[in-house]
Amino acid sequence: MPESAQPNRRLHMAGLALTALAAAGCMRSGSPTDEWIAQEVAKSVASSSRPAVREAAPDAPGPRPPVPPAGPAEVRLTLLEALRLALAGSHDVQIAGLQPRIAEQDIIVAEAVFDPAAFATSTVGRVDRPIQSQLDVGAAQRGLLVQDTWSWQAGLRTKVPTGGALSVYEASDYLSTNSRLILPNPQDVTRLTVELAHPLLRGAGYDYNTAAIRVANLNSSVAFQDFRKGVQDAVAAVVNAYWQLAFDLESVRVSRASRDLATEVLRREKSRREQGVSSDLDVSRAEAAVALREADGIRAESQSRDSMDRLKLLMNSRDLDLADETRLLPVEAPRFFIVAVDRSAAIAAALGRRPDLERARAAVAVNRIRLDVADRDRLPKLDATLRYILGGLDADLGGAIENQNFGDRISWNAGLELEVPLGNRSADATRRKRLLEYDQSILELDRLATQVMQEVNASARAVLLAREEVEATLQAKTAAARTVQGEQRRFELGLTTNEELLRAQETLATAERDHLKALLNFNLGLVSLARAQGVLLDAQGIEIVEPPSTPDHPRPLGLRLAPPKGEAGKPE
Repeated sequence: MPESAQPNRRLHMAGLALTALAAAGCMRSGSPTDEWIAQEVAKSVASSSRPAVREAAPDAPGPRPPVPPAGPAEVRLTLLEALRLALAGSHDVQIAGLQPRIAEQDIIVAEAVFDPAAFATSTVGRVDRPIQSQLDVGAAQRGLLVQDTWSWQAGLRTKVPTGGALSVYEASDYLSTNSRLILPNPQDVTRLTVELAHPLLRGAGYDYNTAAIRVANLNSSVAFQDFRKGVQDAVAAVVNAYWQLAFDLESVRVSRASRDLATEVLRREKSRREQGVSSDLDVSRAEAAVALREADGIRAESQSRDSMDRLKLLMNSRDLDLADETRLLPVEAPRFFIVAVDRSAAIAAALGRRPDLERARAAVAVNRIRLDVADRDRLPKLDATLRYILGGLDADLGGAIENQNFGDRISWNAGLELEVPLGNRSADATRRKRLLEYDQSILELDRLATQVMQEVNASARAVLLAREEVEATLQAKTAAARTVQGEQRRFELGLTTNEELLRAQETLATAERDHLKALLNFNLGLVSLARAQGVLLDAQGIEIVEPPSTPDHPRPLGLRLAPPKGEAGKPE
């Protein structure tokens, strides 16, 4: 067969294939069933894929054709590989992964308020002064009063969760003097003391004194939900960019195929003009069509380059510099399957899984705790103190400590301290502020829940609408292909000019783009729906993990990507 006849033969075979596809649809009574639509869309996606990623149909005889190797300036990516690179290189994800670790330290700081503390004090002194009376030394005489003293105390103190302060300590006073009034001389006086100071009104209660710990735990939960949301946003951006690039590359293919069809028409018109069959008008019309479709291809190529740069930027990989011309080629085609969306189940999932809703609930809980604390702070101050002392006395320290027992040397005292603020304006204003903040957080939670339900409804409608668009555009593409075949036959028989043929070809290209756009919208809608429900990470097989850390250097939260489900790790 001569070389010039090869394009015409390819067009003829393509037309026969599309006619067979349309006939298969016409043989079915009524509207196409869901199963047939899914099968035809799958065939359409497979037939429009690049040869490097096309798989043989399930009923195709013989082995699958080999996949040609990628060129040196091409990088082929699966969706999982794109996600892995993006999550590993995203600074936003890494920064957000540190925030939960920072919040965990705030919990430790809040709990450390109840850690016991050891304390010790010591004082040494000497008195050397003239005798002023018999009370100094026990007799009237001239001379000096000389005293050597050493006082110390050591023990433990801690704050108890109910608000009190508990101290247990040993104290000693050593005295050596020339006074005859001191017995024994020298002497050690020791005191083993247990002291408890506890509020009874303001500042009392377990809930009041552990409020900071509960707030820190809630803030840690907020930080974790912020991390989840940040990862979810990053994943959604990468998946959307991946499918957008796949769509743009297919648009380039459609534009080139349409240009090639117009080029073939132009070639034939020039040949026919030489034979005196065609006119200059027919040639000019074909030339204009080629130029316009060439411009469409240039715009599509530019758009695909922009999409590649956007995906490179999101992946932030050292091996994929924005400055080079490396082409990214998605090896996965947009998916289509029959999906039924249960809006009630989707809304229930969103209300229970959305990170922003979890964050809003934590904010309500925090403001409730702060309001309770503000209520307690309006009470008067009434503090009780209770002190038990076991005393000991001897000529040396060891003997004085041994004499401490629960016999007759027990001393104790108890007291109350009351303080009633007049007006109490500061505490009242703080309480009103906390109440307003609490009411505000409840309204914010209600507003966000309503917004979430609206987002789920919109996403569900978008998925169902995209499904219908896929089905409609598939039928439109089939009809457009049948029209091209008919106009091609008429043109070959000389029954019409190239005007109708070129118009039919343009209609087919538009229908193919519309079909690809519908497939893109379907996949973007699935991402939007999963994101609206807060289950996007689960849908993509992404798990948040805690890497091994040391107490001195905790590491940020990490991510584990599970391979997509399916045979040999391939998407189902």
